[in-house]
Amino acid sequence: MPTSTESDRDFLIYVKVGIIWLAILSGGMSTSFPAIGIPALTDAGIDLTPAQISVVGSVRQAGIIVGALVTGPLLDNYGRRKGILGSIIPGIAGYLVICSSGTITALCIGLLLQGIAMGMMNSAGAVYLAEVVSKEWRGSVTVARNVFMSIGLTITYILGLVIKGNIRLISFVALFIPTIAFLLGFCFIEETKMWAQQSKTGEEKKSFATLYVDFWKALTSRPDVYKPFRILNFVNFLRHTSGVVVITNYTINIIADTGAASDPYIVAIILGFIRTGAAIMSVVLCSFFGRRTIMFCSGILMTVSMIGLALLQYMGGWPKLTPEAFLALFISSSVVFLSISMSLQGEIYPTELRGMCSSATMTLSNVQSVIVLAAYPLLKAWIGFDFVMAIFAVASAGCVLFTFFVVPDTDNKTLEEIGRMFRKNSGLGEASDEMLPLQSVDSPAMKDIVIRRRNSRTLSVTDVLPTPSVEMAPRRTDIKK
Repeated sequence: MPTSTESDRDFLIYVKVGIIWLAILSGGMSTSFPAIGIPALTDAGIDLTPAQISVVGSVRQAGIIVGALVTGPLLDNYGRRKGILGSIIPGIAGYLVICSSGTITALCIGLLLQGIAMGMMNSAGAVYLAEVVSKEWRGSVTVARNVFMSIGLTITYILGLVIKGNIRLISFVALFIPTIAFLLGFCFIEETKMWAQQSKTGEEKKSFATLYVDFWKALTSRPDVYKPFRILNFVNFLRHTSGVVVITNYTINIIADTGAASDPYIVAIILGFIRTGAAIMSVVLCSFFGRRTIMFCSGILMTVSMIGLALLQYMGGWPKLTPEAFLALFISSSVVFLSISMSLQGEIYPTELRGMCSSATMTLSNVQSVIVLAAYPLLKAWIGFDFVMAIFAVASAGCVLFTFFVVPDTDNKTLEEIGRMFRKNSGLGEASDEMLPLQSVDSPAMKDIVIRRRNSRTLSVTDVLPTPSVEMAPRRTDIKK
């Protein structure tokens, strides 16, 4: 039976998780701000050029890249707590800027700041949740991130429908969410034990440049870094090219392109609820099935739905709701795939480099996102809507195959066991598997190991074992005959 101390500790963990989710909900609200902000400015009598509309649609993604770049050094140098609190502040500032003026300049600056906040929270939130939650609940808790992203996105759509044409008032209402998250976080968010133990080594804080140099060294020499880094980034590449980010950001336009008879804005709200329901379902599924299995099945549904969208114009006589049905199927399945793949980011990197690795992964992911979002209108004008959907279908099939053959199964494994799994068959041996994660990349011991590995390509167990505290017996070759 749990003691009162254990109950209090568990309750505090729930509070911490809730605060992270609240901050993520705020980021989800900013995701759909361009969709309601552009019509609001138009209704206010502001004429927007295509170039201005393009800037409004992409400036938030640029901010996410900036946020992802700075988060890694912030998390590894100053701790997870400061990283979480620091990621909320730009979001508050962004809403304040939009509240202050209803111009396109204010909207762009506000969206840029909100993007920075989202880029920081993507990495900081995933790392923090992975380190404070037990292995039994880690998958469900990290997957639930997308539930609150979807709730925030849907709330903004509803606000845009209820408060039409007043982006300043919508921003004022949205401002309360990150403000409450920051105040609660300041009171309850504590440093994780993993980072606290890591910081007890007495090493001085490193500059951003030094941290990135250390990260690059690890990326080229440590299998528990470069293996998960390659896997996650290729998963993100396939996910982006499968149309997940395009469907989310161009929902209204795509609904019109499919020939749906319903009001695009009403359909967008309905799809938002479907997205939220699918995100909740992904959390439930994690309790019964492995994450790898769920990714595989959701990838199949993504492929089927994209094939359906690509063949819409050849499906004469199908029911009128067919476009909406395929969109709903893709959004629900892609949300599940996204939720699971994002949850892997916080757990498959080693503790001492988790912040930097997550930051680099999110940066590359958002660069891919910007490229895909910019390329979609051009591709659609060049080869047509149906052929673009066919490309997305091929990429979705790639998600299925890559998940089946490459993505590892991390269910019910501790973070140490996951790291050991990636170091397996790397020529380092089991003893080194236990020792390498505890050593700094630029420590003298690690440098000596790396030099010897380059010279001989393999290591003996004694290369990484600590010096014995007692005198060992001489080897047989040392005994005089």
